[in-house]
Amino acid sequence: MGKRGRASNEAFDENEVLGDGFNLSREQVKKIESELFRDPSSLRMRLLLLGFYGRGGCCRDAEENQEAFLEHLIWMIDNYPGSKILSHTQPFAYNNRSFSKVKWHWLRAIKLSPHNVRVLNNAAHCCILPAPKLAEKLWRRARQIEPQNEEWPRELSHLYKLSANNPKARKDRIQAKKSIEEGKRALELHKEFPKSSYLETYMVMTVQELAELALKFDLDDATKYFGEYLRDRGRRRRPSKKARHSRFEEHMGHSILGRCASKSGDTERAKMHLSKMPNLGDPYWRHDLILARVVLEAGEKGAVVEYLDGCAQNISEELKRTANKTVTEQQVPAWLSIEHESYDESIDFNEFVRMRLEWKIEQITKWRNIIHRGRMAKLETFI
Repeated sequence: MGKRGRASNEAFDENEVLGDGFNLSREQVKKIESELFRDPSSLRMRLLLLGFYGRGGCCRDAEENQEAFLEHLIWMIDNYPGSKILSHTQPFAYNNRSFSKVKWHWLRAIKLSPHNVRVLNNAAHCCILPAPKLAEKLWRRARQIEPQNEEWPRELSHLYKLSANNPKARKDRIQAKKSIEEGKRALELHKEFPKSSYLETYMVMTVQELAELALKFDLDDATKYFGEYLRDRGRRRRPSKKARHSRFEEHMGHSILGRCASKSGDTERAKMHLSKMPNLGDPYWRHDLILARVVLEAGEKGAVVEYLDGCAQNISEELKRTANKTVTEQQVPAWLSIEHESYDESIDFNEFVRMRLEWKIEQITKWRNIIHRGRMAKLETFI
């Protein structure tokens, strides 16, 4: 293509344009490439082609497509190194030669903007798999610049977790402990400096992943910390407008604490946590069943049946409220499915919710009957 020009300023949503590129045809791509030859500084056209050749961040197999992807990626690094799309457009099948080329451009961008944390973050995401030590160095530097930003210890926690797989390996155990410590640091920063962020949006998922890591490596104090963090956060926020989310945080906090108790041999305490969970679950989304499985495996069938009854009651109450709602104009698309069941036509949203809740009650009834017959029900991770 033509010479790399100075990046132009065009007002649009970069992620949206990148997504548009995923669905381009080869004919459209040829036209865009011809236009780009005449105007190599067009950010919009670069993003479209980056989306096409990257297909959501994973470069296609054909060598010429990989080369095209690299060309547009490097142009972005040189001209827009702080762009948000670069934090999630990196992971494709690097070979040593292509990664060395990309890495060189990132290091040059960092040299030009050594205190720009967005540039440091994007470069670190590029290196997380092929050069984890460099990614660690970059996120540590970002943390030095912004010590109160929860994002950097959260990223470091994820980085270390990728290397913590074998509980019997000393090296992996060290990485697990580092991941947990950075995770704790991110959570404490979020508590002290709350803000709208990835951690706020995916709080339950993030804490649950950290708790799973702690359980896997038998780090009981850490497991307890994560369970209490979620439970207490949920309790504090329950009077707020986000009561539904806060109840679920409390629900999952009890699940983690119950599993921690069970692992230490305290089945009674595990049952106590399980008994507190039914009304805190989210009928629309889920009731956790991991602790119920653990308690069932310990032979406490009565406690599990009681929990399942509580979940069914919670869902039934929501079903009654849903039944009183009027038909809405909001439609569920035909391709949407409920547990592998598809619809040929779109349906009313409230009808979809009712069907979903009824299916959950049927599933719980089935598990409950299996347990009553003295058999071991194969509970899912949630319902």
